Amino acid sequence: MTRDMDLLRGLLLIIEEQGERMRPIRNITVDGYSDQQVTHHIWLLMDGGFIEAVDFTTYEKEHYQPRCLTWRGTEFLETVRERDNWEKTKSIAHRVGTDSLKMLMEIATKVAQDKLAGVFVT
Repeated sequence: MTRDMDLLRGLLLIIEEQGERMRPIRNITVDGYSDQQVTHHIWLLMDGGFIEAVDFTTYEKEHYQPRCLTWRGTEFLETVRERDNWEKTKSIAHRVGTDSLKMLMEIATKVAQDKLAGVFVT
């Protein structure tokens, strides 16, 4: 299954809004994505250290229930929360031919820094 960066960002937004450290979120659905895609991307976020989640996987079915964002997940989300920052980040990544999350994080940070620098221009 291919990684979908829009789905990853969307899940981070949902988990931030609904998450509580002591209570897992049950049955996350995202319009336009299958349960299998959502589950796989929750696992990617957990495996990458962006969220805390409880693993309820059995032999029959893979299943994770997210609890909350980690520091890393929160930091990444803050750089891509605004739709225009996210779209610019994806556009730059596409131009340079990368879909690496590490590179997306670096690009998103640079986009946010450039936007911040514009605030101080007089």
